[in-house]
Amino acid sequence: TMRFTALLCALGSASALARGPGLFGQTRRLSVPPKAPVRIRGGEVATKTNSVTAAAAWYAARMAAAPVLTKSVTSGLIFAASDAVAQTIAPPPEGRNYKLTFLTAMVGLCFMGPGAHYWYGFMTEAFPGGGLKNLLIKTGAGQVSFGPCFTAIFFAVSCLANNQGINSYFSMMKNDFVRTWFNGLCYWPLVDLISYKLVPVNYIPLFVNFASFVWTIYLAFKAAASARAAGTKLSSA
Repeated sequence: TMRFTALLCALGSASALARGPGLFGQTRRLSVPPKAPVRIRGGEVATKTNSVTAAAAWYAARMAAAPVLTKSVTSGLIFAASDAVAQTIAPPPEGRNYKLTFLTAMVGLCFMGPGAHYWYGFMTEAFPGGGLKNLLIKTGAGQVSFGPCFTAIFFAVSCLANNQGINSYFSMMKNDFVRTWFNGLCYWPLVDLISYKLVPVNYIPLFVNFASFVWTIYLAFKAAASARAAGTKLSSA
């Protein structure tokens, strides 16, 4: 937790140098001055920049050069990792489903990454500031629009990965969509409140991706159980 907090703080400092005027405005490349080497015991050479700050500076430079691509690739990697963890914790009866891991990564790469970039950017510019009213509007809007869209897409990916048709998808949506959305209300509003209040706007998708790591594991369990139930019902019908 301390290391992740330090990383966010370092990213926030670096983003102040990397960002242009507004999320949708022009950005300039981050210029990271070289650090003077420091002589330490044994004649080894090190720099004053620790590993966390160096990683943050590198990531901030990538964000300045290509923000949407960087967020998309980050989302894809984190989503793939979350599915791999979910399948490790509860291995599928038929063995590891690499197709599901790949498709989950594509959800992060093609939907969550660019979607979060534009969604959080739009909401921050439409309702600026950290006042209570705007915080509640931004948080509430995500629970009735962006979040449900993500769940619907994730359920579709689960059906596709398990070679199930449209009837299985409709069955999953009917039986589990509302319950999953309701469970999300116990988690995502807090994530959004922290994001809008404490995290620099250009790094909200990164913070949300780490939150999505936990949520995607939950969705993987839920979707797998729903897919098995839907397949059982259809085969017995």
